[in-house]
Order: sequence, then C-alpha cells, then structure tokens
Amino acid sequence: MIRLPLDVPMPLGDHLDELRRLIWTPLIAFGVLFVAAFSLLHWLRMIYVWPLARGIQIAAGWDPAGVERCGLPSTIDPWNPAGLHLLDVLSIGESVWNSVHLATMAALALTLPIFLWQLWRFIAVGLHDNERALGFLLLPMGVIFFYCGGLFGYLVGIPYAIAWFISWSAADPIVNEIRFRMTDYQATFFNWTLIFGGLLDIPWAIMVLVRVRVVTVAFLGRQRRFAVFGAVVLAGALAPDAMSMAIVAPPLYALFEIGLLFAWLIDWDARRKARAVARRENAE
Repeated sequence: MIRLPLDVPMPLGDHLDELRRLIWTPLIAFGVLFVAAFSLLHWLRMIYVWPLARGIQIAAGWDPAGVERCGLPSTIDPWNPAGLHLLDVLSIGESVWNSVHLATMAALALTLPIFLWQLWRFIAVGLHDNERALGFLLLPMGVIFFYCGGLFGYLVGIPYAIAWFISWSAADPIVNEIRFRMTDYQATFFNWTLIFGGLLDIPWAIMVLVRVRVVTVAFLGRQRRFAVFGAVVLAGALAPDAMSMAIVAPPLYALFEIGLLFAWLIDWDARRKARAVARRENAE
C-alpha cells in the first residue's frame, strides 16, 4: 500500500516549495545518469547503431547482389562491434554533438519514470482515494506501453523499415551508392522510436478515455469504420507504398481493438464493483 501525504490546506508558496523539492530528485538523477551514459558511450553507440546493421543484414538476405552493388556489406553481424562502422560525418563537430545527444536521450529515457513518479506524488495529495487508485493504475500503464512500443520499434520496426528502404534504393538503377550520415540516422532513429512508442500507447489512451467517462465502449464500438480509415491513413503516412500500407494498417487497427477490449474489461470491473457496493448499501 503506497502512503501519500494527507491532503491538508497549504499556502501557494508552500505548494511551490514542495514542487521544487520534488523536481530536484529527477534533476539530480538526470545529471548522474548523463555522466554514466557518457562514460559508457562506446557501448551506447553500439546499441544505437544496431538497428541499422540489422536492417542491412535483412536487406542483404533479400537481395545480396543489390546491397553489395550499392557499397554495403552483403555479410554483416549486428552483434559484432567491429563491423558497425557504418555512419559518415560531414562536419568536424558532428560526432561530438551526436555523442552529447545520445547520452542526453539515454539519461532522459531513464529519468522519465522518476520524474513522472515525483509529479504523481505532488498531484495525488489533492485527489480522493478512488482517483488515486485510478491514476496510479493508468500512469504507470501508459509509461509501460510507451517503452514496450519503443522496444518493439528498436528490435523489429526500425530494422525492417531500414531494410525496405535499402532494398528499394538497391533496386533503383540510378542509385550508385548508399551512405548513412550520422545526423540523418540520429533523427531517423529517435523519431521512429518515439513513433512506435506512441503507437503502442493507443490502447492505453482508449482505456483512459473510457475510464474517465469521456467516451463509452459502446460509442467507440460504433466508430470502427473511422478507426479503419484512421489506420489506413496512418499507415499511408508511415509506409511508402501500397504493399507496405497493407502490411502496416492491420496491426494499427488491431491496437484499436486491443484498447477497446481492455477498456471493456476495466469498465466491466468498475460496474461490477459499483453493483457490489449498491447491494451492500441496500442490505444495510
């Protein structure tokens, strides 16, 4: 059972002092984690470039001759650090700033749960018990869904997307060589990681909307045609051709159905508990 401070009246200045005190913990954690990440930069770089190496490996399995024609290794081991020299730099400070950005992102990823926990402690003081229980259930769930989506993107989504783009370029008769600039790969890696994390938060968002009574499960169930349309549009934004859209759209729509199922279970459990409370009150 998590113990939170009692909800007692406090002047505005005391609230601000309490907020500043809670913010210090994630700030200190960020500083410590940034230094730790920077000291482990060699291994962070290997982790960071792994999806690219894995994408080249997948593309080489599809079309080894085309990949080799474009100047990429037709045989590559993503788990061998010696073979991961794949990025080009076009300015003298590019590698330095990439290293700082990489350490910063790693520290932020590890600090985010600490910051959210401290923010939750500050907000939860003013909530009722049932609101605290609901918030404590939904907030960690949203973070977990996001990190699971980011992990899926890292292991599966990004490598296969890179492999598709490489195979397309390798089949293009006017392409001479495929090169990867460090700055471009940095933007691609972090943007796609955020996209995959946000996509897996779709079921969480549906659960939150239903649980706080913004919408109902029945209403969302009647909007399936719009969910299908939205999945197709989103797949079109993420996938470059019709075949890729056909592959991406069904999982996106499945996320809607998964969220709807979880929302129905949560709503069913809430109604069951409400009926049990009503029966006890009637019995008394």
